Amino acid sequence: MKKLLFSILAVFVLTLSMSCISTAEGTNLLKNPGFEDADKPYSWDQDIWEASDNMKEIKVVNNFFHSGKQCASITNKKEGDSRLKQTIDVKPDSIYKISGWIKTDNVGDTNKGANLSIMMLQITSADVKGTTDWKLVEMYGRTGKNQNSLTVTAGLGGYGSLNTGTAYFDDITVEQVANAPVDANVLPFYSSDSGDSSSSSNDKSWLLFLVGALIIAIGAVLFFVLRKPSKSAETSSSNNKSGDIPLQKAGEGKDGAPVKNSPPPFKLDKKDLIIMGAMTLIYLIIALINLGDMSAPESVWRPASSGESFVVTFDKEQELSKIGYYDNIGDGKYNVQALDATGNYINIGTMNQDVYNVFRWQYISDINVKTKKVKVTVDSSGAALNEMTFYAKGSKDPIKGIKIEEINTNPKKDLGKVENLFDEQNTAQYYNTYKNSTYFDEIYHPRTAYENIHRMEPYETTHPPLGKVIMALGVLIFGMNPFGWRIMGTLFGALMVPAMYMLGKKVFHKKIFAFISAFLMMFDFMHFAQTRIGTIDSYPGLFIILTYFFMYDAFMKKSYKTGFKNSLKPLLLAGVFWGLGSASKWTDLYAGFGLAILFFTSMITEILDWVKAKNKRVKGKLPLWTRDFVKNKLIFTPLACVIFFIVIPGIIYVSSYLPIITLPGPTHNLEEVVRYQKNMYDYHAHLKATHPYQSEPWQWAVDYKPLLEYRDTNLPAGKVSLMYTMGNPIIFWFGLLSVFAIIILGLWKRDKRVFFILVAYAIQYLPWFLENRGGCVFIYHYFTAIPFLIMALVYLLKFVHDDVPKLIGKAYMSKGAEETTRLVSKCVVYGFLALVAIFFIWFYPAISGWVMSDKLLQTYKWLHVL
Repeated sequence: MKKLLFSILAVFVLTLSMSCISTAEGTNLLKNPGFEDADKPYSWDQDIWEASDNMKEIKVVNNFFHSGKQCASITNKKEGDSRLKQTIDVKPDSIYKISGWIKTDNVGDTNKGANLSIMMLQITSADVKGTTDWKLVEMYGRTGKNQNSLTVTAGLGGYGSLNTGTAYFDDITVEQVANAPVDANVLPFYSSDSGDSSSSSNDKSWLLFLVGALIIAIGAVLFFVLRKPSKSAETSSSNNKSGDIPLQKAGEGKDGAPVKNSPPPFKLDKKDLIIMGAMTLIYLIIALINLGDMSAPESVWRPASSGESFVVTFDKEQELSKIGYYDNIGDGKYNVQALDATGNYINIGTMNQDVYNVFRWQYISDINVKTKKVKVTVDSSGAALNEMTFYAKGSKDPIKGIKIEEINTNPKKDLGKVENLFDEQNTAQYYNTYKNSTYFDEIYHPRTAYENIHRMEPYETTHPPLGKVIMALGVLIFGMNPFGWRIMGTLFGALMVPAMYMLGKKVFHKKIFAFISAFLMMFDFMHFAQTRIGTIDSYPGLFIILTYFFMYDAFMKKSYKTGFKNSLKPLLLAGVFWGLGSASKWTDLYAGFGLAILFFTSMITEILDWVKAKNKRVKGKLPLWTRDFVKNKLIFTPLACVIFFIVIPGIIYVSSYLPIITLPGPTHNLEEVVRYQKNMYDYHAHLKATHPYQSEPWQWAVDYKPLLEYRDTNLPAGKVSLMYTMGNPIIFWFGLLSVFAIIILGLWKRDKRVFFILVAYAIQYLPWFLENRGGCVFIYHYFTAIPFLIMALVYLLKFVHDDVPKLIGKAYMSKGAEETTRLVSKCVVYGFLALVAIFFIWFYPAISGWVMSDKLLQTYKWLHVL
């Protein structure tokens, strides 16, 4: 009998053990997965894009369900991205299956439908659109090597892909599995807040590679810009003193090649270098004033799971009025309680962190409670914090003498330790301003720079990586603070000033017009505002100028005069900088069409020269330059351009993804680059979003609708601090007039430079009328067209300065009339420059964040600055 009982007991224990083992692998890790708990989706948090418009609703319903008696519903009456989310604990380097049942009603079929996804990753299950019955969706993924948590979402719409309709969700499961099915695609569930830095976190080879490439590119610019022109180049242009480049040829040399009216060689002398250096230094000083704080909290604590807590004890009872906390990255919630006089903890607020609040100070205000202890409990894990501060009533300095007690955390799984929240109190800020926190789109790009440095999966992937990689260099040098994530963009913005000087000198040949080109860039509002914010527009802005700087030579100069090898150099450099610009932002891709137009136009004109030369033989002999023309110009040059404008830019572009494709994990490879391009295209092509400051492309050229990027709401009555992105109206309005004026002048003077300027301007501007991302575009998308708007304006000013006096003198046949007109013309030009500078000074507070009075703000209302 005992043996029988023992056998039965052994079988029972074995069965129970096997059951436990199978349960550990197949258990649903979600709480309330079927939404059966009461009439609200308990255990799930809500994340709604633009929830304030009251056009989105998330609730539990009992009229539809897949099983049980209830399910969750999400309704977007207006295009939106609404979702339920829940953070769960997971094991590192493990495979998980996420599945659930979805039913839809009138969900739009253009953008992202109802889906399951991972928070902060553009990874979703198959989405369900239209009107459907219950459908099962599922996906498999692997967690990172150091990952301990995962935020799963059920939503309608997606990042940059907003949608309408109603979606129902039921029986959602997340379970660990030993292996995925053979035909399943195992996705990377490495969220950027997972802390999955792995052993390669210190591998900065990708950064060194890209920095080295940039140094080589800059060195190439300096070499080709500062080198002395060849004697042949000087000789070939000796007959052209005016600087005007007619479309027709004026004569031929001994070998039958045209030599007159060629553009003079580009040359910078010491005076040019002094002028460029002085202008750049002056601009840089202005731009660096109040750029941002050079210190911010950097040590981090990120709890691994909900329920973790700690208690802050003060050395005496304090009358709390405010609690500050500095966000890192991630999505989560912390409940804050204060110990009252009865010995019980009472709720005094919640610290919420999401994708729209990163690297910025947030606050729980108007607390008004006396206490000696504050308890912080993790309600939803996944959010990392860098610092916490407590303020007593009547004081703007953080309370000192605090102790951390009753620590209930998981040091083995947490990232950092609780004490990190109180080790940088000297960086505390009582108010949130642009000087100490991110603002506008800085919630995306500095974050990605940080993720690149720490070898995390990037959150922002809607633009190519190079701009964020360059930004990361500033963070590595100066730290993860506002100055650190803005300095590289500011430096690139400063470099746009000498770049414009060089372009002006090359196109117009005289120092005065080179100076004017740089001067207008210095004092344009958009250039100033858009290169001081921690976004990526500075980088494509500089690269596009340098691209056309070199392409100008390829367009203007005859290859048979410069020599075949010399004619390839500007094409090579134009391709390099076009590749760098395209790897920074897709707006520079447009330039490819402009480069192609200029290249083929130049080729056609040379072919016509060749045909004419063949038909005009000298004593029966062909000119020497025609002998290898077909081989060099029609065969080797196009083949070289395939390398210069496809292969090399392609290598640069793919190399910019090194921070991503070198991350650990099976999906990080070259195929990922292709996947990112598809995601980027889908985002921009199908973006459905609205913004109060979005504008139409036609409004940009007339400076009609400026973009408000920052406003300080903590200032006393009568004071205001804000930052607008807009153009200097004097430059924008007269620049637009110049675009039309130089069309007439170009045709009249038969000047090839006008064609160059108009092509560059049109290619950077007009495509926005064809594809404007569903209307969600802003005036800063005009940024890369501004250099060529300025060139059109300088061309008109040159005409007023140089040509009008000659025309007047010729018309009146009077030298005195010419000199008088010349004096008037100079006054007009210099007066125009003075007006540009005056407007910059006048509007400086509105584009810099400088604290000003309401009275001054009222003077901007006519330009829609409110």
